[in-house]
Amino acid sequence: MNIGTAVDSIYHWRGGIETATEVPLAIKTRTALYSYVEDVIRKIHPYDTPEIVAIPIVRGEARYLGWLAAETARAN
Repeated sequence: MNIGTAVDSIYHWRGGIETATEVPLAIKTRTALYSYVEDVIRKIHPYDTPEIVAIPIVRGEARYLGWLAAETARAN
């Protein structure tokens, strides 16, 4: 997981323009665990519609991908 520094966000919401200070978070996992991760985020996130997106890994360094697979294997 990577936790970024706070950013100022400007977005449309329910017919208006909103601003908020948000902290970007990147969580790396396997496709099989996506639903679990999304459910956990929805339960703890204060927004009605949090920004939750999946970005597929197209390629990656073999040792890192092996580490990721090993670390997420225990979460089944």
